[in-house]
Amino acid sequence: MSEPIPTQAVNSQEEKVAGAFRSAMFWNIANRSLTQMMSVGLFIFLTYRLDPAVFGVFALGVVLVDYFNFQAQSAGVDAVVQDQDFSPRALSSAFWASMTVFALATGALALSGGWFAGIMNVPDLKSILPALACTLLAVPFSIPPSAMLLAQHDFKGIAIRGILSTLLSGVAALAVAFGPAPEWALVAQRAVSVTTASVFLMLRTRWFPMDGFAGNLARRYAAASSRIFAAQAISVSYMRILDVVVGVSFGAAAVGLMRIAARFTDAMYGTFAAPIGSLWVVLLSGSKEQGTDRASLLIRLTQMSALICLPVFAGLMLTAQDLVDLTLDESYAAAGPILFVLAAAGLMIPISYFRNHALTGMRRLNLLLGLSVVDIVIVLISALALRHISTEAIVASILVMFGVRSLITAPLMVGSLGASWKDYASAMLPAYLATGVMALTVWGVASQISGEAAALRLSVKALAGASAYCAYILLVHRRWADRAIGMLMSRGQLRKESSE
Repeated sequence: MSEPIPTQAVNSQEEKVAGAFRSAMFWNIANRSLTQMMSVGLFIFLTYRLDPAVFGVFALGVVLVDYFNFQAQSAGVDAVVQDQDFSPRALSSAFWASMTVFALATGALALSGGWFAGIMNVPDLKSILPALACTLLAVPFSIPPSAMLLAQHDFKGIAIRGILSTLLSGVAALAVAFGPAPEWALVAQRAVSVTTASVFLMLRTRWFPMDGFAGNLARRYAAASSRIFAAQAISVSYMRILDVVVGVSFGAAAVGLMRIAARFTDAMYGTFAAPIGSLWVVLLSGSKEQGTDRASLLIRLTQMSALICLPVFAGLMLTAQDLVDLTLDESYAAAGPILFVLAAAGLMIPISYFRNHALTGMRRLNLLLGLSVVDIVIVLISALALRHISTEAIVASILVMFGVRSLITAPLMVGSLGASWKDYASAMLPAYLATGVMALTVWGVASQISGEAAALRLSVKALAGASAYCAYILLVHRRWADRAIGMLMSRGQLRKESSE
């Protein structure tokens, strides 16, 4: 029988979670506020310079490249964090193992450009894909220092990296967009972004590749990162599948519209969901050995994700067409319905979005791999069944996938982390009810201003929705709101709660 966790340890755990959460939220919001303002502004500007087909070709080009640029990089960072060995020899071994894999991937992707261009019937991919593949060679330099910053909770350094890489890559994209080959602007942006990030991270941590290499450490890292990569790569493949199905069914321009809509939701995921997601791996890695109250982690992080993410994505869904009409050229108006569907998927964030982070932190990678395969099968079957209807119908297949994932994830998380169903449901229910009140309010207002300008529609809906959400939460669920907001306040608030 396990011994109860002492009250002092619980208080310390509460303060640890709250402190990490406050730091993550503050610096990530600062980072995202600036980087998303710059990147979305640049993106909107480029829509007037480039046509949808250019965005579509780039999106098809990164279908394979991004598996390594994002998933393999993330897997490498998570493997180093989980291993908790930050010695120079271990970090160098991880770097050289990563460089070997990324160099092989770069060569394979560069040589497959012509084949992939023929399959997708997009000739420009023959030159775009090799260029994008070469940007992968800078990624391994960022893996060890990224893990070091994350383990140290140095969210300030992570924020500076994002701001700097976004700024310099934006300048590069603009320079190319106004040059003789504007179709290469997005490729230039990607190359400068990954290179800047790697250089800054090495300078920030004062870590640089060394000759030190241990075969056993490299094998241990490779085994862990490959399992994480396999699970994560499969789990996020649904967007790649949608790219291909939409591209084959409706052409590169339709893929471009989908990617344009996804930029808005990606900005929201990065700003509000990413800080919470990063805490799952950090706080759950080694949690058993440290006596961490894992049920408390589940309840607190679920509560915060519901409080913050639900109104954000509901608001984005309810104002999707207004936002597109206001910010983009009229030729991109068809992105509105796609944005509505993508934002609707965000309503399941508190239940299902953090499954991958949690299972990675608990080192249940085989289970994650199996569940990820289920996700892909659901999306693929749904997308193929809906491919003759419309682009937004194909995109709606992710709603089916997230719905099934939620039904599986909820009992899995409650059982694995030892939480009670009552506490788990109570952590989310007030936010869902408030979101419902918010939606009814916005729909009521929308019927009165349907013929007005996009700027007025967006402003009125945003004000009405935010007011309804906050008023309901503060008037009907004040104690729940106080406890959630306490995560962003002083440690004294947490001590007070823990002693109640």
